[in-house]
Amino acid sequence: MLSCRAGSTPVRVAGTIRAQRAGTVQETDPLAARIDAVLPQTQCGQCGYGACRPYAEAMARGEAAINRCPPGGSAGVEALAALLGLPVLAL
Repeated sequence: MLSCRAGSTPVRVAGTIRAQRAGTVQETDPLAARIDAVLPQTQCGQCGYGACRPYAEAMARGEAAINRCPPGGSAGVEALAALLGLPVLAL
């Protein structure tokens, strides 16, 4: 069931639900949030994305590999593989 705050309009974008209100968008993609929680939050950009959250969102959409985060190391790749049900890849 989708719930939004009063005055919000639910919008489906690429399989995720977002609530729009007064020109702002709130992300409610639980998979991207779980992936982001595994990342080291260095916001370094070594993965090719500007920060950890955009990288997490790309992984949730299946557009980015799980082995692009050098600060997370092999432990990070293993955690992402377990979370996403994917094989472990070399960093």
